[in-house]
Amino acid sequence: MWFNNIHFYRFESPFTMDEQTLGEKLGEHAARACGQIEQSCEGWAKPLGRDGHTLVHQTDGQLMICLQRQDRLLPSSVVREQLDEQVWALEHEKGRALNRHEKADLKDELVQTLLPQAFVRTSHVYACILPQDGWLIINASSVKRAEDFLAALIKTIPTLSLVAPQPEESLSDVMRHWMLDETRMPEGFTLEDACKLTSQGEHGGSIQCRQEDLAKDEILAHVRGGKAVTELALNWQSRISFVLSEDLSLKKLRFDSAVLDEAGDADDASTRFDADFTIMAGELRQLIAALMAALPCKKEA
Repeated sequence: MWFNNIHFYRFESPFTMDEQTLGEKLGEHAARACGQIEQSCEGWAKPLGRDGHTLVHQTDGQLMICLQRQDRLLPSSVVREQLDEQVWALEHEKGRALNRHEKADLKDELVQTLLPQAFVRTSHVYACILPQDGWLIINASSVKRAEDFLAALIKTIPTLSLVAPQPEESLSDVMRHWMLDETRMPEGFTLEDACKLTSQGEHGGSIQCRQEDLAKDEILAHVRGGKAVTELALNWQSRISFVLSEDLSLKKLRFDSAVLDEAGDADDASTRFDADFTIMAGELRQLIAALMAALPCKKEA
């Protein structure tokens, strides 16, 4: 289980819950099959899937948890097509046009009829808790999915309080300085070959640069001309490549082959998961610590 897009949050109070207690809390909101007329449902699942036995996987004090979501796939085009047919038939039967409320009621009835026939899509979002460092690291492809995970966790354990770190200086400005003067890059970090530049203003466009030398004059001209640097590809210690976003999320994480090799290649699923988790958590712990040292953050009130 190697994370590839992470959003990280700091616990405002030390996380002291052990594996068993956390598992019991999650068990109160465990994943289940979506009901026949439910459009979606979510709950906590075993991180190891079919090979797992518990809702919390613990390795060397690090905790892995998993939120499962199921959605019934009911295309709006299907609903609209069948609704149009029913509206047409009823209007001809009654000899008048249906009003807005009648159409809404008809649509609700149609959706309830179609939902049991819809396919179910299951998705999972994983996160690890590093109690000693005070971090929750969520592997999510978007801010919304990370915030949905966070909301589900706080709903499950209302006593938790987590905050996203807020750099004192605009991260876009920081990345701009790094591009214009590589000597300002923090120790251990180097520029890679991609960035996203966005024009300021309501109708501003953006430029995606991939596999480009970021020191090219034509790229730096856009930066000097006022385009904001909203994404920047970086490498840390030749061990992890990633794209740093202006919201402090890390996308497209790629662990160097030397890091992957450290985990070995065990045949047993649980042993392999433990090894991957241990190595990954250690690398992310150091990477986040280095980022926080390079990007002083505002003190929480």
